Amino acid sequence: SLGQENSISLVKACWNELFSLGLAQCSQVMNVETI
Repeated sequence: SLGQENSISLVKACWNELFSLGLAQCSQVMNVETI
């Protein structure tokens, strides 16, 4: 069960990174569109 918890936290960390990356890209695209 320890390994399962580890993989869950790993997935959460990766998802968090992906989310912030996607958010940054989205805001960049929005900025380009508004200019």
